[in-house]
Amino acid sequence: MVLPHSINLLRPPLVALGVSLLCAQISLGCSSAPARPIITAPLRTCVVLSVGEFYGIAHAGALRQLQRQLQNHGQRIDCVVGNSMGAVVGALYASEPQQDPVERMRALLVAYGAQSEREFAQDQLKYLAAEAIKKLTEGTIDIGAFRRLAHGRFVRVMDTFVAGRLIEQLSLPFATFHQRRDGGGLVLVTVRTGNVAHAVGASAANPLIFDDVDIKTAAQIDPGADRLSAVPVSDACRLFPDARLIAINVTGEPLAVAAETRCPVEHIVVPRRPSIDRADAAKGGPEFDRLIGDGEAAVLSWRAPK
Repeated sequence: MVLPHSINLLRPPLVALGVSLLCAQISLGCSSAPARPIITAPLRTCVVLSVGEFYGIAHAGALRQLQRQLQNHGQRIDCVVGNSMGAVVGALYASEPQQDPVERMRALLVAYGAQSEREFAQDQLKYLAAEAIKKLTEGTIDIGAFRRLAHGRFVRVMDTFVAGRLIEQLSLPFATFHQRRDGGGLVLVTVRTGNVAHAVGASAANPLIFDDVDIKTAAQIDPGADRLSAVPVSDACRLFPDARLIAINVTGEPLAVAAETRCPVEHIVVPRRPSIDRADAAKGGPEFDRLIGDGEAAVLSWRAPK
């Protein structure tokens, strides 16, 4: 399904639904008009995970704590929507919600590292020859580049990690989005079925995650440039209109919501540090643990609704 977003659907960044309705009325110049009712008794709870390149690893820590908070109130996560790194973490959670999302994410990165070493061992002569030519022409050689996240390899590793499952075979309903080139522009594509790894790979196609992604030529790219898709609460409400949404935002930017969104929204902000060691995070090293801690702390400071 192709769903382009128009800029006129945007409104000022919002964190509380009551404020959002008021702002929507003021922006339309009709402050005397009554607000339309929202869903008062959501049938389920969906978690919405933002884009945020490697900062998105914090989603795993946030999910770990959110699951505990909700269980303390007799609630649970019923569905997952995520974009970019939020799609990676979200799909892993939706595939095995009974497992620790932090250890699932760490295991995926370890599996990627192991596959990189295997491929390097097989192709090192060819790779070193290419790097030698690069040194002659550019004066640099970077053997470590082979081990950094490569998009195609990551998709293959994730496909193996989730046993080649389709989205419709996951334990929880899951959806993600990506942008697809259409003529001279981009359209937003909704993905609710099909191969999990391919769907996640399309949503996470971002050069800040994968060095080999060129957004100028890639057919499918991370949807984060679309302000509504950075934290896709509006799209999540469209797909799950009977749900309360808990949005986890690691973008460092305010939440944007479409005017017609009527789902109740809880907004958890994970503070974004000025810089991170991406290579260490990708290996599951100390930077990974720091990001996990950021996500956990954000949820611990949030009081789950009763």
